[in-house]
Amino acid sequence: MANLSDKRAASSTSHKKGEVIRSASTGRYLKESAVKRSPRSATTRRIPGSPTTEPPQRAPRSAGTTQWDHLEERILAALRPQLHVQLRRAAVTNVDPNTLGSPDDIAASMVAVLPASHPFDDVIGPFYDTAGLTRWLDISRQALHQRVKAATVLGCPLDDGTLVYPVWQFLNNGASVPGLAEVLKALHAGTDDPWQIALWLSAPNEDLDGMPAREWLRNNRSRQRVLALAHQTASRWAQ
Repeated sequence: MANLSDKRAASSTSHKKGEVIRSASTGRYLKESAVKRSPRSATTRRIPGSPTTEPPQRAPRSAGTTQWDHLEERILAALRPQLHVQLRRAAVTNVDPNTLGSPDDIAASMVAVLPASHPFDDVIGPFYDTAGLTRWLDISRQALHQRVKAATVLGCPLDDGTLVYPVWQFLNNGASVPGLAEVLKALHAGTDDPWQIALWLSAPNEDLDGMPAREWLRNNRSRQRVLALAHQTASRWAQ
C-alpha cells in the first residue's frame, strides 16, 4: 500500500489542464497557468567545440556609461546604411568579397580610428596605440617607427616601452597637421624626451595669444611664429 506522501506526489502530477492545484508548500490553491514549471536540469552533454545555445552574458552596466551606450547605438545606426551603400558599390563593380578581408578584420579597421585611453588624456591625449594607428594610416609598424625616428610623428613611450601617439597631431584624413613636422624637429634638437615636447605643444602659450601651439597650427595660423618659438625653447632646454 502506497503511503500518504506517495499519494500526494502522485496527485500533484496527475491533474488535468485547467484544474485548480493546491500548493504543497503553502496550502493555497493556484490555477495551473500560475504554477511555474521548473527548468529542465542541465544534464545534456555538449560536444566539445560545438556552439553553445545559451545567450552571451552582457557585462553589468556601470554608473556613468549611459552616454557611451547612446553613442554606441548612434554609431551603429549611422554605420549600417553607409556600410550597405559601400558593399553594394563593391558588388556592382564585381569586387571579390574575399579581398575585403574577414568581417573581424573590417570591424577592427573601423574601430582602429577610435583613440585609446591613457593616463595623460587630460593634458596631452587622447592617444592612438601602435596597432590602431598603423591600421588607420594603412602602414606597417616599421614605417611608423621610421616616422617617429625622423621626428615627423610624435610617439611617447610608456613604462613598458610601447609607444602612444597624441591624436591631435593628425587631421581627419590621417595627414599630419601642417607645419608640425618642422616644429617637432626643432624641439627634438633641445631634448630627447617626447613627453616634454608633447607638454610644450599642449600648454597654453602667451606668445600665441594664450593658445597651445598644437591648436595654433591646426587653425592654419602662422607656422613661422610657432617654429621660431620652438627654436628658442629648444635652445633653452639644451643649456
